[in-house]
Parts: sequence; structure tokens; C-alpha cells
Amino acid sequence: MKHTLKTLALSALAALTLAHATAQAQATETVSGTLEQNKGYLALFTASEGSGDVIGYAIKTQSTLGGAILKNCLVGMPCRLELAKVRQMENTNALTFEGAPSAWFEVQSAKSVGLDSLSLAKQKSAKTRYGKVHIDDEQVLHFRGKPVVPAIEVGDSLSILMDYPINQQDVLLLQKTGGTACPAMFMFATISATGIKVTPEFGTCSDYFTFYQDSKTSVRVLVAENNANTKTFKKVTFKYADGKVIKQ
Repeated sequence: MKHTLKTLALSALAALTLAHATAQAQATETVSGTLEQNKGYLALFTASEGSGDVIGYAIKTQSTLGGAILKNCLVGMPCRLELAKVRQMENTNALTFEGAPSAWFEVQSAKSVGLDSLSLAKQKSAKTRYGKVHIDDEQVLHFRGKPVVPAIEVGDSLSILMDYPINQQDVLLLQKTGGTACPAMFMFATISATGIKVTPEFGTCSDYFTFYQDSKTSVRVLVAENNANTKTFKKVTFKYADGKVIKQ
């Protein structure tokens, strides 16, 4: 009798373990992160909502999913996979990406693949070393209480995305959004002891973008550009340095 109970208990435990493993292997979720490419693999890197730890999702470059990602997303920019089937990776020796995420998952398949928009807390004001910058209800940019540029088109909205201290200047990345014909454009505002200067608008009208400070004196904004003929995207880079924006 004891032997039978033990056998039943072990069988039940094995069944639970198998069910858990099967559920893990077949788990589906939305995966979104910055796309990187290395030898043999693509990877999406994102931050865990709970701990903030970096999580890596690996995809074999030569797989069907890998081909779809390279066709519909852009390396270095946010990419989104809907209903992705993932499982945790135990052997990660083949993954030679820079940095070490706290966990690796392999993405086996996904229902849909495409570029993703950045999820940002857009601000209407910023405190710089030289005074306050704010955007009023009429979407006019102000510095120290005085308007800097005239109001933008009716229905559009102006926001502050990021503040970069660069030497003796504070540099703000601004985004103008609104309308279906041109969803987003960008500007930089340079604030120093002598005042504020705003660059002309730049961008491709796409709201698929990312940005980062690539050196102590420059910032890059990567924006997707749609090719209507091929229905694909290409990546356009804009570099800010010394108060100017150059399309690269």
C-alpha cells in the first residue's frame, strides 16, 4: 500500500512537472525591446517591469521569425512581437551580445512582427541649470517665463522627451506630435548662460524612433522612414552636436 501511494505521488509530481514545463515552453506574451544583431542570433532587450533588470529575448537569425524581424524591424530600434511563444534558455554560450541580461528567453514564433513606439513619460516642463523651460496650454515653448517659439499648428502637441547636460549647456530633445500625415517631428533646444536656441524641426514624420547620447558632446536620434513602394522601413540617423543637427 505504501509503495502504491509513493508510486502515485511520484506519478502526480511528474505529471505536474511535465505540465509546468509544457506551459513554460508554450507560454505566449508580447515581447518588445531594442533589436540587436550578432553572429547567428537576433535579440530584443527590455527592462523587467518589476525589478528593472535587463531581460534578453533571443531569435535565431536564419529562422522564419528571424527573417520576418529583419524585414519588418530595424536594428538599434524598438521592435514588437505579438503573441510570441517563448521559453527560458539554459545554454546561452552562443549568445555573444554585449552586456549580460539577468535572464535569456528564446522566442520560437510570433503572430505578428513590427516596429514599436517608445513608451516615454512626456514632460511639459524641465528645470535646467539656467532656468525653467515649460510648454503652455497653447503649446508655446517658454524659457524663464518668456515665449521662445510661436505656437505650433492647431491640434499638434509639443513635449520634452529628454534633458542632456553637455558641458556648460543643457540640451532638451523636443517632440511635436499630431496629425496622420506627419505624426511626429523633433527639435533640440540648447540652453546656456547666454539664453536658449532651438534647432529647426527634423525627422521623417514617423513616430517610430529612439535616441541616445553617443558621446560627451553629441546625441543621436534614430527615426524610421517608410518606403511606400516596397512597404519597408529604413533607419535615418540625425546627430546633434554644437547646437546643430546633421542628417547622416
